[in-house]
Amino acid sequence: MGRLAGKYSLPTTAKIKASVETIVWCHHDQSRPEFASRLNCEHWYVLLPTLTWCEASPDDIHG
Repeated sequence: MGRLAGKYSLPTTAKIKASVETIVWCHHDQSRPEFASRLNCEHWYVLLPTLTWCEASPDDIHG
């Protein structure tokens, strides 16, 4: 789906579910001027995920 912010770390759990919550269409005109000049395309899509994690029971881990 993508990557998380560099400073973010996922919790240490055996189960993580990731799904796409929504898809956003972006255009270079919406970017700050200092970044807009470095863009290689006119528009792109950004996936906004939902991450769900839970503690796994011993049965889930072993089988």
